[in-house]
Amino acid sequence: MAADGYMTAPQIIWEGVGKTVLTLEWAKGLPLSRPEALQQPGIDPQPWPTT
Repeated sequence: MAADGYMTAPQIIWEGVGKTVLTLEWAKGLPLSRPEALQQPGIDPQPWPTT
């Protein structure tokens, strides 16, 4: 994934980490709960699996 450049993992914000809490930076992306969000120029929805 690191070599891909297309996908990244959010960084850990260590100041917000506790015994039962993990805080990550905001990850920009499309909500999968809104399939219509994939209907944008430059986005090919075909690689997404359908059920």
